[in-house]
Amino acid sequence: NSVDFETGTPTPNLKNVAYIQPEISAPEPVPPPVAQSSVESSVEFSPQIIEASLKNILIHKLQIDSMEGVGGTADDWVQLYNPNDADVSLSGWSIQKFSSSESCSLEKGYYKKNFASEATIPAHGFFLIANTQSAEIILSAAAMTVSWSLSDNNTVYLVKSKEKITDGSDLDIVDKVGFGEHACFSESSPAPTPPEAKVITRKYLGSDTDSNANDFEIFAE
Repeated sequence: NSVDFETGTPTPNLKNVAYIQPEISAPEPVPPPVAQSSVESSVEFSPQIIEASLKNILIHKLQIDSMEGVGGTADDWVQLYNPNDADVSLSGWSIQKFSSSESCSLEKGYYKKNFASEATIPAHGFFLIANTQSAEIILSAAAMTVSWSLSDNNTVYLVKSKEKITDGSDLDIVDKVGFGEHACFSESSPAPTPPEAKVITRKYLGSDTDSNANDFEIFAE
C-alpha cells in the first residue's frame, strides 16, 4: 500500500477515469556467457563432426562347388552383406583366405587380394567375390574376382586393411568364416562345409553371434 498510494487534494465531483495497464513485452533472453578458453580468442575452432558408428560388413554366403559329381569345383564365391542404412566404401580393405594346416600357421596356404579403390557395397545390399575360373553366370554377377580356390576346412577373412593379418584375432578383421571340422581361426566353432551344389548362408540376414557354427546353415542355392 505504501508504494501504491499518495496524499493529494480531494476532488469528490471529478469524473472517474479508467486506467488500463499497457502490455509490457518480455525482455529478450540474454545468452549465457561463454566460458573463456585459455587459448587466445583470435583462434577459430571448427565444430567436430561425429559420425554414427556403422555395423560390421558381414560374410553372408559362401560356395565351394556348384554341382554334384564332376565339374563345378572352380565355382568358388563369397558374398558380403551391408546391414547399414548407408553405402560403405571397401577402399583400403582386403579379402583374405587361409587353408587348413596341422599347425594353423598363416605362413601356409595363405591368400590375399585388396579391394579396388572404387569398391562400394550398397546399403542393405550385397557384394559378390568370385573365383576367376567360375562359370560365366557367376562372373557376370561378380563385383570382384580372385584367384583362390576354396575347399573344406578353409577360413575366409574380411579385413579392414591391405596388410596381411598376423593371426586369427588380428584387430583389422571385420568378419571371418571358418568352415569344416578342422578350419583354423574360425569364430568360436566352425560352420559346416558347403556340400556339392549347396552353399552355407547366415540363418538370419545381418545377424552375427560370433559363432560360425551358430550363425551358418547349409542351403540349396
